[in-house]
Amino acid sequence: MNEHTPPLTPDNHSSGSAQQSRTATESRISVKGKAINPAVIHSNAMVSHPQCNILISDGVSRASSIVSVQPSTSSVLGNNRPTHDPTIPLHSEIQGAFHSSSSILSSPAPSKMENFRFAERALEEDSATRSNEHIEFKPFQYRELLRTPIQIIYGQDRKDTYTVHLELLRCYSRVVHSLFDSAEEKAIQYQQATKLRKDLKNLLPPKTATEEFDKSKANQALTIIHRLIKSYPLIEYQKRIQNLISTYLDQAFADKANHQVPPTSGSTKKKSLYQEEAIEHRLQHLSIPGVLVVGQGVFEILRRIKLKEKELATQDRAKAAAQRNIYLPNTEESTLNSVVHWIYRGELRFENASNLCKVQSLAEELSIRDLAESCLSKLYTSARDALKRCYDEGIGIQTLLIGSEGTEVLSPTSLNSTQPNNMFHTVFMHALTTENAPDLLQELVADSIAFEGDSGLYDLLEKYIKPSMQSRIVRKLLTKGSIRTFATAKVEPDE
Repeated sequence: MNEHTPPLTPDNHSSGSAQQSRTATESRISVKGKAINPAVIHSNAMVSHPQCNILISDGVSRASSIVSVQPSTSSVLGNNRPTHDPTIPLHSEIQGAFHSSSSILSSPAPSKMENFRFAERALEEDSATRSNEHIEFKPFQYRELLRTPIQIIYGQDRKDTYTVHLELLRCYSRVVHSLFDSAEEKAIQYQQATKLRKDLKNLLPPKTATEEFDKSKANQALTIIHRLIKSYPLIEYQKRIQNLISTYLDQAFADKANHQVPPTSGSTKKKSLYQEEAIEHRLQHLSIPGVLVVGQGVFEILRRIKLKEKELATQDRAKAAAQRNIYLPNTEESTLNSVVHWIYRGELRFENASNLCKVQSLAEELSIRDLAESCLSKLYTSARDALKRCYDEGIGIQTLLIGSEGTEVLSPTSLNSTQPNNMFHTVFMHALTTENAPDLLQELVADSIAFEGDSGLYDLLEKYIKPSMQSRIVRKLLTKGSIRTFATAKVEPDE
């Protein structure tokens, strides 16, 4: 099992100015063996933490993000990221229709390429507006952000874990904030159930030797068993526990060594005493060996409940949160590394274009707004710049995708690079095939295909295009008049 745990040895962080606060602390955190200074714990959004009254900022934060985090399961980025205004076309005209004869375009006029910058200008203006605003920095105690370690369990086999801190993660992720808030009551129930199980375990072998299980320990075990019968914290198991304890009592009373027989001359009374009385009364007639036998059976019940709840948590986020876990079965280690590094250091690191797409998707899933926007901006601008070079140099998109060596369009071997062509290639793949790809990227790709007007390009991509993207491309062609232009081009004489 791979386990990543950031060991913590933070010092108290004194109050002062923003600059002093960032330099005074010598506290350090280690993520995957690398030392991290909590003084550079980062936020692109000022978020008021409801538990410890924290306001964090990097001085370049967004005014629109100065909010108290409220429980919400919706994706913030999905609701607020720049989207294409259908009333403002990305291209003022569509030149030509789908041509089968050539995939090479002549370089369009600068005004046409300028239309590609609509969505990007929205990103740039938004960023500039936010960076010019004055941000008040309020120092905080780093210990308050690093108080509760939780486990992120990732991979299909659920064997690899990553330790992060709940207070810090919930400052960035509205999904985590809402999820762990709603799971608080269940978390208390789990804690109480865990304490009962561990207390009983400590009284029984092998924690306690059989010969050391005396009257005192037997009485303690009976107290726990009575609690389980009357008020087990996980009430959905209450009836089952009562029935199983009754069964264990029947088995224990079958051996005379396990019970104390009171003086009586009536066999009917004995039967009533041991089989018909309430469970609580029957427990009082157990001998010390009998308590040990029943106690071991009861502990096995609790152990099975624990395993059952752990298994259910893999499919139930609320249960997982109550157990202080987050399950990400479809997440790779490299993706999680990038997200955790950004949370602790504020630096966006990625291995290649494909990894960046996965980081953006995970940030969306967890509703880490600023990380998702940073990834989206990088993906969009890199693809847009590659597209601009394509037009400036008179190269068709098909050539840019395939490359000079004729590589298969979506070959995995072409995705292990941060080079511009690979970024463009990956954005195309992501937008064409992934259902939850950002709308901004889908718009860019759909507009590019429609603007290209090359049937050879469409034929090359068709087998990869998801149905929703096919509909989007058709709408672009109809909206921008490419089909009409194509029909007109057939009858107009050559000049």
